[in-house]
Amino acid sequence: MPLLIAALLVAWTSTGHAFKADDAAKLKKTNRCENCDLAGILMHGADLSGAVMTGSNLTAASFDEANLTNADLRQADLGGVDFGQANLTNAELQNSNLSGAFLRRTNLTGANLTGADMDTAMVADVIFCHTTMPSGRIRRPNCGGS
Repeated sequence: MPLLIAALLVAWTSTGHAFKADDAAKLKKTNRCENCDLAGILMHGADLSGAVMTGSNLTAASFDEANLTNADLRQADLGGVDFGQANLTNAELQNSNLSGAFLRRTNLTGANLTGADMDTAMVADVIFCHTTMPSGRIRRPNCGGS
């Protein structure tokens, strides 16, 4: 069984699901990479505050414990992304695909999720405060003593 899993992982990464090195370098250098292929990139604990990744493919990427405050992820494919304990305060996530995304202890204070697909996202202990949900409704508009 472990051999089968390893073979499937090798097959998956060799069929174009790995990020492009040039796109990763561009993001790290400029904090901006629009319409990039960053699928599977590992950004554990990275400081990507203010990063612009609109329209990018970030499927199966890992942003656990990353700082994505004020990040622009509009229309990005975030399917299966690990946002565990990430800070997405004031992030722009409109019309993004979050299906299968892992949101555990994720801070979504002030984030805008209008039109985002979260149907199969795994959500646990998420901080929702002034968060615009996919429907456009503000979740917890009076939290944090405001």
